[in-house]
Amino acid sequence: MAEENETGVPDLPVKTGTTSSTHENEFYRISKKLRIQINHLQGQIIKETNISILEKEANIVEQCMKELTAAQEELERIQGSAIEKMTFYSKFEDMSRETNQILAQAVQAIQQLKLNENEEGHSVITSTHRSRSSHRSRLSRSSLASTSSSARLRRLDLEEEIATLRAKINLVEEREQLDKANRVALEEIERRKLEIQSEEQRLIEQIETTKETFKLKEQLAEREAR
Repeated sequence: MAEENETGVPDLPVKTGTTSSTHENEFYRISKKLRIQINHLQGQIIKETNISILEKEANIVEQCMKELTAAQEELERIQGSAIEKMTFYSKFEDMSRETNQILAQAVQAIQQLKLNENEEGHSVITSTHRSRSSHRSRLSRSSLASTSSSARLRRLDLEEEIATLRAKINLVEEREQLDKANRVALEEIERRKLEIQSEEQRLIEQIETTKETFKLKEQLAEREAR
């Protein structure tokens, strides 16, 4: 199992030589990049009081999430195994969930900072910031909703593929179990056949022995009669 590094994202052994491994490495590279930006934004939310800086950092996280979404979609396109798709989708869904949470926290922090800006002398600047912040907040909410909806659809598609694959596996296992049961039954029939043959041979030998004994008794009786 891959160990987690300081970014919180498991290290993936570098693969070379195939298109699939190249896209997998790209997926993990963007995941690490997104993790770093999420951690950085988390720190900025705690200490930063400049709305513009918070908005800039939130936009960087949002852009990284878009890149990860594109990388995930490309992986789904080229990977043939439903199990592989589900493995990477699970990692993608975790990152998507964390991204949504941190962006929601950033929006709340920005809104709180705007509420604290009550100086009348900065009304024009404040109004400009509010307009830009409101627009960006709407974009963020729209992007989050779009990402979540797209993720749900991909999850449903993957779950359907997994269900189909499991059904096929179960069918193969049932056939293997039936073949095994048939083999066991055949072995039992062969064993019983050998037992019957052995019993028949024993009876034949017993009959022959009885005949020989009876013949000897007859001969002995004839001798005594003389």
